[in-house]
Amino acid sequence: MRIAIYAFDGITMFHLSVPQMVFDEVTRLGLADWETFVFSDRSGTVRTAEGLTVGPVHGLEAADDADLVVVPSWTDDGTRLPAPTEQAVVDAHARGSTVVGLCLGSIAVAGAGLLAGRSAVTHW
Repeated sequence: MRIAIYAFDGITMFHLSVPQMVFDEVTRLGLADWETFVFSDRSGTVRTAEGLTVGPVHGLEAADDADLVVVPSWTDDGTRLPAPTEQAVVDAHARGSTVVGLCLGSIAVAGAGLLAGRSAVTHW
């Protein structure tokens, strides 16, 4: 399984690291051969809220063949994902990929229209 985790400038290390830690554990334990990778609006690097530079990260095209796309967080002001990123997430869903919004990431998934008519669960 290919797991694409979305990162953006200003994401917290906590929100970025948790899905990597959880999904990579499956591979570390030898339970499955899952490939986890980070992608962003553009290839290169992402600067976290804590001031760390993470990279290299893949560009949007890296999510094209992901089985699972994770949006682990988003901004707390409710803005939508950048249009090309939102389209990449919608396209992934249309191809049959599972799209997951964790925490504030559920706002981004809802903003993309993927929750229309569906129930969702979040911790807040």
